[in-house]
Amino acid sequence: MPGPDRRRLPAPWADFLSRQPETGRDFHTGDVILRNGKLFRDVVFIGRAFIGEVKGYDELPFEPSDIIEIQLTDIRWKRG
Repeated sequence: MPGPDRRRLPAPWADFLSRQPETGRDFHTGDVILRNGKLFRDVVFIGRAFIGEVKGYDELPFEPSDIIEIQLTDIRWKRG
């Protein structure tokens, strides 16, 4: 599993999340769009600064620096 630095969001996205209502205690859920146009649904953001999990993937399938949009969904799903 990648270390926390590999999962750290760039500062502008961490700042964006810090201004949004949380889905739950210290986490957000949403979808991300990458600069190549690829969409990843059901992403958990932890503590406003890290990608915790991407539903359906064991490993992080993209680089946080490739994110061009985060669409918060506030969908709660069972992690794991």
